Amino acid sequence: MIGPGRIRWPGTVGVLAFALAAGGCAWVGRRGGTRELSMAELAAHGDVAALARMGSLRTARFASGQREIRVWFVMATGAPDLLLRVASAGEKRKATGEIWAWWVLPSGDGDRRLAAEREDANDRTRDSVRAVWRCTSVESAGGHEACRLQLKAEPEWGVVLAQLDSLRAFTLPDQDSLPPPDNALRAATERRPSENLMMTVEALDGAVYRTYSYSNPRSLPSSEAQRAAAIVDMVAGLAARARRVPARLAAPAKP
Repeated sequence: MIGPGRIRWPGTVGVLAFALAAGGCAWVGRRGGTRELSMAELAAHGDVAALARMGSLRTARFASGQREIRVWFVMATGAPDLLLRVASAGEKRKATGEIWAWWVLPSGDGDRRLAAEREDANDRTRDSVRAVWRCTSVESAGGHEACRLQLKAEPEWGVVLAQLDSLRAFTLPDQDSLPPPDNALRAATERRPSENLMMTVEALDGAVYRTYSYSNPRSLPSSEAQRAAAIVDMVAGLAARARRVPARLAAPAKP
């Protein structure tokens, strides 16, 4: 499970770590009783998956052959970040999928001037996203916003799932479990510009749940990292079907 010690840089990565952890939160009452938080309560606590109306994958258990994978595509700066979900009840040709764009709203609580500036920043971010991406109505809760992307051509989700399988998306090891590169490879890696990108995957295959992360996988030499980079490219390519304008013409959102 991702915890605070896994955060690679501040910002949305920390939010993502909290969102994954929040998926199994329970509320403790005055008399010591507990209950699972509702989807609305989870969204209010910063669970982006709940905001996108996805139940907790970490606490779910599927029948044998039923699978679901979620790929979180997070950039250190800019908006929006992406969430791909692909699920199958056993037959890949019947797989379903969706892509959500999500972003963190600037804070400004406790100060009326900052609150006004926050609203202006929120409006600019929202307008910037809608100017570039085709998406449904924006969902908002817990300091986050998200919208389901409207793809120009819906992909064959069974094919997408097969491509994820070919990249071993369900079984890739976590970046931290890989041996460090030797000195020559490390030096070459350090000379490459950083993308400030993090990919986190949640996967549930039957009753087996796991999650793993990669920071800037394109700059890492291992075959596992290159597969992770290919997954990033796949998510970006699918999301590009929802773009109103080419990526090279899209202006970044202003803070």
